[in-house]
Amino acid sequence: MKNLIISSLLTFLLISCGQNTESTKKKAFEMRSYLAGKHLYKVNCINCHKADGKGQGRLYPPLAQSDYFLDNPDRAICITKHGLKGKIMVNDQDYEITMLGFKELGSQDIADLMTYIGNAWGNNLGTFSKEKVDEVLKDCK
Repeated sequence: MKNLIISSLLTFLLISCGQNTESTKKKAFEMRSYLAGKHLYKVNCINCHKADGKGQGRLYPPLAQSDYFLDNPDRAICITKHGLKGKIMVNDQDYEITMLGFKELGSQDIADLMTYIGNAWGNNLGTFSKEKVDEVLKDCK
């Protein structure tokens, strides 16, 4: 929450100082989304995937530099919302997992969470939008 307040304050300062460009607005949105996602990660994901995103041995897969996530972020959006049960392979290691979905999270929450995970720990996927998440969720199986 503290990070969201700081982000909002920085956005206000940039805009009030005459830096009200589209680029500044975009960067402020990206920062807000990343920080909101970081908060959601701490609340919902950190127990299993850990603060460093490396998971827990063979129990829970990594999200940091995870081929399973980076190769198909749309699949990660579906898993975040609806969960996953079964065998998966992440970075050449098998995992037999049950992950409950976060049905209570809205599309913007999932976009923020994906923005954080997609850009933390050396991942570099850019910003996820609510519209992109809405589009992906329609096709989840």
